[in-house]
Amino acid sequence: STIPGDGDGDGDVYVIRDVGEGYVRRARRETKPAPPPPPLGVEELDYPAVMNRALPDDIRVLGWSYVDKEFSSRFDCQHRHYKYFFSAWGGMDLVKMRDAARRLEGEHDFRNLCKMDAK
Repeated sequence: STIPGDGDGDGDVYVIRDVGEGYVRRARRETKPAPPPPPLGVEELDYPAVMNRALPDDIRVLGWSYVDKEFSSRFDCQHRHYKYFFSAWGGMDLVKMRDAARRLEGEHDFRNLCKMDAK
């Protein structure tokens, strides 16, 4: 993946509704907590439309938002929501899978199961 914070799929795992960050030219000046509207007569570029023209049909940009330069979509994420779908049903025990899934519901610290990058 070349977008900071962008999740990547491993093997047959695909990402839907991912969030990434990047720098773009803007009509608004940076201010905190949020930028003012663009000056009269200056239109903000429609970045989703611009980016979607260059992307393959199965990848779409749905929107964009101003964030601080220090923002990291990976490390500043408030929550994550995962859904897993299985396309190969042969030999799978659905009862055991449901029992295992119930044990994973809720909030858990899975940091020890992933590769950690220093911020």
